[in-house]
Amino acid sequence: MSFITVAGETQLAVKQGAGQPLNITHFVLANITGLGAEPANRIEAMPAAGDIVADLAVTKNGYVNSNQVVYSLTMDSTVGDFDFNWIGLKDDENVLIAVAYIPTTSKTKTVGNVPGNNMTRNFLLAFSGITATTAISVPAETWQIDFTARLLGIDERERLSNLDIYDAAAFFGSGWQVVRQGTTTTYDVLPGIGYVGGIRINNTATQTVAVASPPKAVWLDVSLEGDISDVTAVVSIIADASEHPNYTDADGFNHYLTKIADVAANGDVSDLRIEADHEAKIDPHSQYLTHAEGDAAYDPKGGLAAHTLAGDPHSQYLKEADTVSQADAEAGVSTIVRSWSALRVKQAIQALVQAASETVAGIVERATQAETDALTDDSRYVSPLKMGFGFSYLNAPNGYIVLPKWLGGWIIQRCEEFKSHTSSSIKSIENHSQSHVLPFPNSIWHSTITLEDNGGFESLELSASVTTKSNTQTNYSTYRMNGGNPGGETFKAVVFSIGR
Repeated sequence: MSFITVAGETQLAVKQGAGQPLNITHFVLANITGLGAEPANRIEAMPAAGDIVADLAVTKNGYVNSNQVVYSLTMDSTVGDFDFNWIGLKDDENVLIAVAYIPTTSKTKTVGNVPGNNMTRNFLLAFSGITATTAISVPAETWQIDFTARLLGIDERERLSNLDIYDAAAFFGSGWQVVRQGTTTTYDVLPGIGYVGGIRINNTATQTVAVASPPKAVWLDVSLEGDISDVTAVVSIIADASEHPNYTDADGFNHYLTKIADVAANGDVSDLRIEADHEAKIDPHSQYLTHAEGDAAYDPKGGLAAHTLAGDPHSQYLKEADTVSQADAEAGVSTIVRSWSALRVKQAIQALVQAASETVAGIVERATQAETDALTDDSRYVSPLKMGFGFSYLNAPNGYIVLPKWLGGWIIQRCEEFKSHTSSSIKSIENHSQSHVLPFPNSIWHSTITLEDNGGFESLELSASVTTKSNTQTNYSTYRMNGGNPGGETFKAVVFSIGR
């Protein structure tokens, strides 16, 4: 299973907040001994150099929808030989965006008369708005998408639809009926059509089954088996004295079982099939009275026909004409019991519903991202997702906070590291630089530096000031004011920067 790393999620948020494209450029393949399970916290680093077996450019990319993109790597028979069990996607800034742990896979190349293998790996990424962020404008081709799950889903939906109609089992006419051959222990299973577990089964010719030493039962074991190219119904006939529940076999195929006949000790057959052709029967529900039988049995007032002709045969119930008026529905004060139409219910609700305000509860529209960022609309509500769009942070000594887009997307960073002023001379000046944890996407507005003691009163002996700054680093110089220690001074420099 693949996952987006925490670093990849941060990179996506930063790129979306800055309105910049995310450019995923390479597949990284590695063979890691003792790989284990994927990390639940999604914190993943690039493998050690000795474990990486290939670093290959993306062959093709495409979008599935606005929130899904797929990256493909095609390796022909000139690539190899190596094994890999780890796949990573990285961008043009060498950030590890996503990772997949897979069973160990071998890639071989052609050597002499020994052919290698060709291989394609597809990596699907799902993230809100990722198609726009990656600037992918070409739809994914069919070979880039695994349709197996969808095809299996279609088969299962059809099976469940049949199950809704025919229940666990149903048969048409004499289809799959068990009939004894004279007084022998051989029985015919007649041709015809039936449904078991929602799977359509067609017995095209009479089959025979031996039932020795009855009493026993005859069962059908039905499964839908095949591969991505086609599936077919597989039927096995079982004759024994056991009960057979549904089960899943070692290959993952579901089996549905139904008992179609009981064979008594004397060899006689009891047909247990449920007939599917319900409407074809003259009296499909013989346990109930027919219309004519009801008239004959219960005729104190002239039968059912006379009953239905009465002006108000059920005065205890409301008439269709006794419906509430629009005025009463909108007023909502009448206590007279009447029936309500869907239109009257809608009119009553509309009379009660009003627009929400600071003092009135009601319906309010949700703001779009653009309306949230504009900070001018006072009539819509803001969802947490819109409010936090673009926000990210790294809670560490070398960390940052990226404010949401509606707050300008400002980035505040703190960076610290130990440095040395190597000269012991008073008034000596030395230049240093400090890289930012997160490069500013657009511009840096301000940087400041402070020195903290390292146990030798460096903050009293040294001063520091920013000289230049850029989107990736802050440059500063230290000035030695005094000091009794010979040699250089080690100090901790703390740089605060703000930009966008």
